[in-house]
Amino acid sequence: MADSLLTILTGQLVPALEALTPERLVLPHEAGKASVGAFPGGGGSAREEALDAGEDVPGFGYSYGSHAGLELIFGVHGRAELAMAGRRYTLAEGDVAIVPSGVPHLERLHSRQQGYHLLWLCVAPDRLAMHSSSYSRGNRFQLVRGASIPRCGAIGRCFEAAAEEAAERGTLWFQLVRARLLEGLVLAARHIQENGPGQDPMKSRQSTVDVAKVFLQSHFSQELTLDAIAKEVFLSPNYFSSLFTQTEGKTVFEYLHEVRIDEAKRLLAETDLPVRQIARRVGIPSPSYFCRLFRRTAGKSAKDYRTGARP
Repeated sequence: MADSLLTILTGQLVPALEALTPERLVLPHEAGKASVGAFPGGGGSAREEALDAGEDVPGFGYSYGSHAGLELIFGVHGRAELAMAGRRYTLAEGDVAIVPSGVPHLERLHSRQQGYHLLWLCVAPDRLAMHSSSYSRGNRFQLVRGASIPRCGAIGRCFEAAAEEAAERGTLWFQLVRARLLEGLVLAARHIQENGPGQDPMKSRQSTVDVAKVFLQSHFSQELTLDAIAKEVFLSPNYFSSLFTQTEGKTVFEYLHEVRIDEAKRLLAETDLPVRQIARRVGIPSPSYFCRLFRRTAGKSAKDYRTGARP
């Protein structure tokens, strides 16, 4: 991954930054297309269909995510759509977006016929983290951790200075933004080349998913949305959903259903609680839906399971 990341940084993004124009720099509150709706917050088939088709879902708001640190997004290939601060922008190859701390944002497919590849650089207080996100009809959404390096020297200061110049718009602000971004990216590339990409990407992915699983095991009785779960691991819903599926081989809600049904089995075997009460205790308020889910997961009805579980 380090070699391919360095190829992208030095072979594509450095030349793109050298040729960057104001029209290719995406900033919040600029003249983008107004966001009128997109993915339902709880996920599900409507969300997947919207992502696949690149269409809005009337009646739903964007499932935004925001982070405490500065984020930079580089267009590597294709075209993506970026929703940021209530507006929508097209992010094409060679474009750069600056997302200040706390600004809600979300990526999505721009065209069903054309996928995309983005590189994200997140400036945290103690480190710089890089990852790539991509979408294609064959592989759907993919998230790959690229590097996590200690924040040292001028690297973080360069990117923060670029964001400050973009916000303040002083004399020759764009030239300074471009220069700061280019310097920071070159320094980051040199650090990776000399010291490696940092934390093992697979360990980082598994650690994030493990934290989410512990949260689900502790809060399964509550009404949980994809947004709420993703916030526990400081990722956007889109990223988290893809990461969980890639790591576990099942969706986050499939895992949540398993946790709930396991607890339901225990209650059926050890208590005399009615099925409707058990359904509510495991976070499923609809008894009929609980019964269908239980049969699909356990291979038998809740009543039959209770009978077979007792001597």
